[in-house]
Amino acid sequence: MSHYDGFAREYDEAVARHSPVIECAYEYILDQLKEVSGHQVCDVGCGQGELARRLARAGARVTGVDLSGELLNLARTRSSTQTIEWVHDDAQSLRALPDNRFDIAVANLMLMDTPDRDQTIHSILPPVLGVVGVKACLTPN
Repeated sequence: MSHYDGFAREYDEAVARHSPVIECAYEYILDQLKEVSGHQVCDVGCGQGELARRLARAGARVTGVDLSGELLNLARTRSSTQTIEWVHDDAQSLRALPDNRFDIAVANLMLMDTPDRDQTIHSILPPVLGVVGVKACLTPN
């Protein structure tokens, strides 16, 4: 997904224009999570950080992870007033994240861009503390 480096600015502009598809995804996730205040949340494939910032505004302690260095740079420039940890890592391995660190993990609009979805999902589960259930919303290719 580091290929996002090549069009990071264009993606950022689409998010800034409140693209209906992207905005709908954010609203759906926030609605499904209900209460995140005080929870450790990992935003896997965080891109330029819009969802991570919304989660932080809702009171979550957020770690945003992305393979694209350019998107992470954009995320860092927009979150100077919020405490969000930004991590450069591959969603298929998440080697930089310790196990049992998070209460919640989200992967918004990114699984379709991973070479191996199953591997990505399995890499996300260990860092999540006390997984009680998994809710996935996937669209067919």
